Amino acid sequence: MNIKEELRKMKADIGLVEKVACTDAENTQFAMAVKSGKLPEGIYQYKMSNTGKLVDQFYRLSEPELSDADLAEYLQYKQLSILEEQTKKIESIRGMVTFFVVLTVLSLLGTLISIIGLAGAL
Repeated sequence: MNIKEELRKMKADIGLVEKVACTDAENTQFAMAVKSGKLPEGIYQYKMSNTGKLVDQFYRLSEPELSDADLAEYLQYKQLSILEEQTKKIESIRGMVTFFVVLTVLSLLGTLISIIGLAGAL
Protein backbone atom coordinates (compact mmCIF):
# COMPACT_ATOMS: atom_id res chain seq x y z
CA MET A 1 0.00 0.00 0.00
CA ASN A 2 1.46 3.34 -0.97
CA ILE A 3 1.52 6.41 1.24
CA LYS A 4 -1.41 8.14 -0.50
CA GLU A 5 -3.61 5.09 -0.06
CA GLU A 6 -2.63 4.79 3.59
CA LEU A 7 -3.36 8.49 4.20
CA ARG A 8 -6.74 8.15 2.47
CA LYS A 9 -7.58 5.14 4.66
CA MET A 10 -6.56 7.02 7.83
CA LYS A 11 -8.71 10.01 6.87
CA ALA A 12 -11.66 7.73 6.22
CA ASP A 13 -11.15 5.94 9.55
CA ILE A 14 -11.34 9.17 11.57
CA GLY A 15 -14.13 10.68 9.50
CA LEU A 16 -12.26 13.40 7.62
CA VAL A 17 -13.53 12.15 4.26
CA GLU A 18 -16.93 10.91 3.23
CA LYS A 19 -17.79 8.24 0.68
CA VAL A 20 -20.20 9.54 -1.96
CA ALA A 21 -21.84 6.82 -4.04
CA CYS A 22 -21.80 7.20 -7.82
CA THR A 23 -25.01 7.26 -9.85
CA ASP A 24 -26.23 4.20 -11.75
CA ALA A 25 -25.01 5.67 -15.05
CA GLU A 26 -21.59 6.36 -13.57
CA ASN A 27 -21.47 2.85 -12.08
CA THR A 28 -22.11 1.37 -15.53
CA GLN A 29 -19.45 3.60 -17.08
CA PHE A 30 -16.87 2.78 -14.39
CA ALA A 31 -17.64 -0.96 -14.57
CA MET A 32 -16.74 -0.86 -18.25
CA ALA A 33 -13.60 1.12 -17.40
CA VAL A 34 -12.57 -1.56 -14.87
CA LYS A 35 -12.98 -4.26 -17.52
CA SER A 36 -10.67 -2.30 -19.81
CA GLY A 37 -8.25 -1.99 -16.89
CA LYS A 38 -8.30 1.74 -16.18
CA LEU A 39 -10.38 3.31 -13.41
CA PRO A 40 -10.40 7.12 -13.36
CA GLU A 41 -8.41 8.94 -10.66
CA GLY A 42 -10.41 9.53 -7.46
CA ILE A 43 -12.93 6.75 -8.16
CA TYR A 44 -12.90 3.68 -5.91
CA GLN A 45 -14.66 0.36 -6.13
CA TYR A 46 -16.72 -1.09 -3.28
CA LYS A 47 -15.75 -4.47 -1.84
CA MET A 48 -18.04 -6.97 -0.17
CA SER A 49 -17.21 -6.89 3.53
CA ASN A 50 -17.45 -10.64 4.08
CA THR A 51 -15.52 -11.87 1.02
CA GLY A 52 -13.49 -8.87 -0.10
CA LYS A 53 -14.76 -9.41 -3.65
CA LEU A 54 -15.04 -6.24 -5.76
CA VAL A 55 -18.55 -5.30 -6.89
CA ASP A 56 -19.70 -3.12 -9.79
CA GLN A 57 -20.48 -0.14 -7.58
CA PHE A 58 -18.19 2.82 -7.13
CA TYR A 59 -17.70 5.86 -4.92
CA ARG A 60 -15.77 9.10 -4.65
CA LEU A 61 -14.19 10.55 -1.56
CA SER A 62 -15.42 13.96 -0.58
CA GLU A 63 -13.37 16.07 1.80
CA PRO A 64 -15.25 18.75 3.73
CA GLU A 65 -13.97 22.27 3.32
CA LEU A 66 -12.40 22.96 6.69
CA SER A 67 -10.06 25.73 7.68
CA ASP A 68 -6.84 24.77 9.41
CA ALA A 69 -8.28 26.01 12.72
CA ASP A 70 -11.44 23.88 12.28
CA LEU A 71 -9.35 20.84 11.40
CA ALA A 72 -7.09 21.33 14.42
CA GLU A 73 -10.12 21.72 16.70
CA TYR A 74 -11.75 18.59 15.25
CA LEU A 75 -8.58 16.57 15.77
CA GLN A 76 -8.26 17.79 19.36
CA TYR A 77 -11.83 16.72 20.13
CA LYS A 78 -11.21 13.39 18.42
CA GLN A 79 -8.12 12.84 20.60
CA LEU A 80 -10.12 13.73 23.71
CA SER A 81 -12.84 11.24 22.85
CA ILE A 82 -10.23 8.51 22.29
CA LEU A 83 -8.58 9.33 25.62
CA GLU A 84 -11.97 9.18 27.31
CA GLU A 85 -12.60 5.71 25.87
CA GLN A 86 -9.17 4.53 26.98
CA THR A 87 -9.74 5.89 30.49
CA LYS A 88 -13.00 3.94 30.77
CA LYS A 89 -11.25 0.77 29.63
CA ILE A 90 -8.42 1.28 32.12
CA GLU A 91 -10.93 1.82 34.95
CA SER A 92 -12.68 -1.43 33.98
CA ILE A 93 -9.38 -3.30 34.05
CA ARG A 94 -8.51 -1.74 37.41
CA GLY A 95 -11.84 -2.93 38.82
CA MET A 96 -11.25 -6.46 37.55
CA VAL A 97 -7.73 -6.58 38.98
CA THR A 98 -9.02 -5.32 42.35
CA PHE A 99 -11.70 -8.02 42.37
CA PHE A 100 -9.21 -10.82 41.69
CA VAL A 101 -6.68 -9.49 44.22
CA VAL A 102 -9.36 -9.40 46.93
CA LEU A 103 -10.51 -12.88 45.91
CA THR A 104 -6.92 -14.17 46.12
CA VAL A 105 -6.34 -12.59 49.54
CA LEU A 106 -9.58 -14.10 50.88
CA SER A 107 -8.58 -17.47 49.47
CA LEU A 108 -5.17 -17.24 51.12
CA LEU A 109 -6.77 -16.25 54.43
CA GLY A 110 -9.18 -19.18 54.19
CA THR A 111 -6.30 -21.53 53.42
CA LEU A 112 -4.27 -20.15 56.33
CA ILE A 113 -7.21 -20.56 58.73
CA SER A 114 -7.73 -24.14 57.49
CA ILE A 115 -4.05 -24.96 58.00
CA ILE A 116 -4.06 -23.47 61.52
CA GLY A 117 -7.25 -25.41 62.31
CA LEU A 118 -5.70 -28.67 61.08
CA ALA A 119 -2.45 -28.01 62.98
CA GLY A 120 -4.46 -27.39 66.18
CA ALA A 121 -6.41 -30.61 65.69
CA LEU A 122 -3.21 -32.68 65.56
